[in-house]
Amino acid sequence: MVGRSPSVTFCKRTKGVLPTRSRMLSTNSTVRPFYVRNGAHTEAMGDFDASGRRGLRSRAIVRGYTSVRGLGVDRAGALIEGREDLSGSPVLIRVLSPALAADHGFARNLRHTVDRLRDVRHASLAAVITFDQQSSAVVEELVDGVSLRHLLEVQGALEINAAVALFDDCLAALEVLHDLHVCHLDVRPESVIVSVAGVVVLRDAGIPVPALHPGWRSGTPQYMAPELWAGRVQTPATDLYAATAVFFEALTGWPPYPGSDLSALGYGHQRGAIPVGSAPPLAGPLLTAGLAKDPRDRPVTAGHMRRDLDLAARSYLGDGWR
Repeated sequence: MVGRSPSVTFCKRTKGVLPTRSRMLSTNSTVRPFYVRNGAHTEAMGDFDASGRRGLRSRAIVRGYTSVRGLGVDRAGALIEGREDLSGSPVLIRVLSPALAADHGFARNLRHTVDRLRDVRHASLAAVITFDQQSSAVVEELVDGVSLRHLLEVQGALEINAAVALFDDCLAALEVLHDLHVCHLDVRPESVIVSVAGVVVLRDAGIPVPALHPGWRSGTPQYMAPELWAGRVQTPATDLYAATAVFFEALTGWPPYPGSDLSALGYGHQRGAIPVGSAPPLAGPLLTAGLAKDPRDRPVTAGHMRRDLDLAARSYLGDGWR
């Protein structure tokens, strides 16, 4: 039922929250109209709610796939549940926001990213199927679950075992991406999905929230590394910073530098003290390393950070922390 929060239970796989609802839910029951560029004209998708009972008509946004219902809208674009026409398999269609769709350099880079990821299959990474440049839409695996953002809004901070397992799965996904020389570009609670199987899955690889101002780097300000505020390029180190910020939020219920004022956020990320005192002792060294102001002080790779996380988890939670 739209507007009702999913109940959650605990899963042995992640020792944390597991949604009993089988669909990914929007955090709002109704979302605003969203416009997609389709060929030479702009078409209004109209208001739609999380149940898809009104507004969004079944139609082909991407050739070979039929839209079923709207799942939500954010600054990166619209999320639509669809199905492949030949197999009937469910898919997630991400229609890029007008700002991203109009950026030809971004579209070129995204096409290369999708080409690299098309044949990659990993439990913690949503499979990327295709990028249709004409409709400015990426087709991904539809993960059966709910976003970390939704869980945080429903229940607040996760238990420490669940947060640690979530961080480990995110790092596993980043390890796969970075080995392929691909950066995620915008790790945030909305892109982290907890599946009904108890696995954390990272989606939207290569699809960042558009920059808020000309000359700024793309990304979500609450999770942007200090060097991005200074206009430097995205690297694996910026992904690790964002993932660590998401880990902090999973542990505490709020990002390391909360609020929406961009000046305050920029100052916090670039010069503010790392708020290790707000998190459990287990997380202190991990936060200090992952949120280091200088990217050279962060772990060398996602794999190195996973090993540090495992050592800390074993020390505080025992060998069976998983």
